[in-house]
Amino acid sequence: MVSLKSRSYLSILLHIFSWMLFAFVLLFHQPLSWNITLPPQFWVKQGCILVMLIAVFYVNSKILVPQLLLKNKTLTFVLVILAIAILAKPLRKDHR
Repeated sequence: MVSLKSRSYLSILLHIFSWMLFAFVLLFHQPLSWNITLPPQFWVKQGCILVMLIAVFYVNSKILVPQLLLKNKTLTFVLVILAIAILAKPLRKDHR
């Protein structure tokens, strides 16, 4: 029988490996297949996007879902998600 303590380690390892795979795809697989030299700003931007995605995932899963969605406050949950999306829009804007 697997103890509860070892299950938590498995969950943490699963999260770490999942984010590492996602980071590999975001940071290396696609950009390195373009066969062009990318400036350092690209790598910083991609790293910041990765950190933001991780933060949004855990805020949503650990705070918003238990506090709002699981307490049948669906409208509030949707409004908070929309507010986060609207506030994050300027961060994703490309400056050309």
